[in-house]
Parts: sequence; C-alpha cells; structure tokens
Amino acid sequence: MLKRVSFILFISVLAFSLAGPAFASGDGPNGATAPEGDGVGGFVPVKGHQAASPSNFLGSGKLTYHGGPIMHTNRTYAIYWVPAGYNVSAGYSTYINRYFQDVAAASGTTTNVYYAATQYYSLPGPIYVSNSSSFGGYYVDTQAFPANGCALYSGVTKCLSDTQIRAETRRVMSVAGWVTSPTHMFFMFTPYGVGSCYSAGSCAFTQYCAYHGYSSGLIYANQPYTYTNSSACGIPTGTSPNGLSADSTLSVVSHEHNEAMTDPYVVPGHYAWYDAAGMKTAINAPGFSAHSH
Repeated sequence: MLKRVSFILFISVLAFSLAGPAFASGDGPNGATAPEGDGVGGFVPVKGHQAASPSNFLGSGKLTYHGGPIMHTNRTYAIYWVPAGYNVSAGYSTYINRYFQDVAAASGTTTNVYYAATQYYSLPGPIYVSNSSSFGGYYVDTQAFPANGCALYSGVTKCLSDTQIRAETRRVMSVAGWVTSPTHMFFMFTPYGVGSCYSAGSCAFTQYCAYHGYSSGLIYANQPYTYTNSSACGIPTGTSPNGLSADSTLSVVSHEHNEAMTDPYVVPGHYAWYDAAGMKTAINAPGFSAHSH
C-alpha cells in the first residue's frame, strides 16, 4: 500500500484581495474565455538555484489576484513516455497513479493535500477552488523520441523541447480519446536520462525540476525523472516515505498540480494568483515556485 506523501507538499496559506477584472463568458475555467498562445510557469528550481526571473524566491507579501481564472475542479491524466531503451524504476507509474487516485478519494475532506487551495477564487463570482479532484487515467507511451529538440547537456542522453512535449501530449490524447478542458490537466512523465529545455539554457536538472504550462486550451505539466540528477531535484535522504524515486517526482507533481489549480493560464492577461515577487501558491522541496516565463 502506498504510504502517504502529502507531507512533501506545503501550501502557503495567505490572505487575498477581492480586486481583479472580470472575464467575459466563454469556454475557459469558470466561464472565462480560453486564450490563444503558449505560456509556462510555476517552475521548481533545482536545489540552490535562483531562476533568472524573478530573482527573489523569498516571496513578497500576500498572494494577490490578477484577474485570471482558476480550476474550480480538476481531472488529472498521466502519460509515461518511455520508449524502448529507456527506463523508470520498478513501480514508478503505479505509485504516481496511486497518488492521483488517493488525492481524488480525499476530495471533500480537510485532509486533502490541496485543501488550503480552496481559499483562492476567480471573478466574476467569486468562484472558489473546489475540494474536488478526479483521476482520468494513464497511458504508457512507447513512441520513439524525436530528434533532439534542444542541445544535449551533462547528465542527459536525450533533450526534448517544450514544443515536443506538448506535441506528444496531444498525440497521446488523440489516441486515448482524451480531450482538452478548462478542468483537465495532463502530466507528461519522461524517463531516466531524458532532459528538456523550455528555452535556450533553461533546462531540466540545471535550472528546473518541473513546470506547468498552457497552450491554446491544453493545461499540462512537464515532469522529468527527478532521480536523473538526485542532487539537483531529489528529495532529501531519509524523507522518502516509500523509499522510491517516484516519491521524489511526486514532490514536484504535487507542486505543479496545486499551482495549476490557482493559475492554469500562464499567458499574459490571464494570470491568477501570485505575489509581488512572482511566488505562487505552493512551496515544497526541493525548491520554490516562480511565476517566471
């Protein structure tokens, strides 16, 4: 049985402001219009690293509302992109799937790891984050990796661009019959030794451990295999409840899941909750959250 990993996630319980513009009705979260364009945010920096923007990871005052929508409810999907010749640890997907299932089972309870997020809302309304999550399923993807979308760097044998990660997420969704929705979030898990870069020089295990993003209706998270570089992205020795690499990845999974609930559209004009330093709602090992783009 999977031991609880909820201790890994810490959510800052901060007061909030009612100020913020309303959105017109449409097909986005809680009636907001789903924007076009691409954006990424909620980076978990590697241990000891300060991301380029913003530079202050200590936070600055209370979280404030910037007018964008939240995910009132959420449904998660997991994709494990592990082609022949690559690997993850035994039980990796099983433990991660169990986490999503346990979070869903805890919906409506005060012991849910995301319960503190229910203080956040979007306008008009206000409509608050609901203590309601469900798990839509998982897909083991053995599709061969494309040619490197970014330059190889130390510790990785394959490098995927954000564009490639989004493209494969959409391909799997088509095969599995999954659809984009303002309440659906898709987690892309890649195997040991596979890096990624969302821009030149901003890469997994050197700058970040994970991030979430948005692309024309698609809410997703890039979840590299954290034990590819445990000194950069692994949770501290002795704190893993199951003694597995999956626990380390779940540390940043919980981070991105929570942050997407309170800021799913990381594109200009549609931001939701963060503070004056760019900090969002989750703070957990191994790093801090930044709203940088």
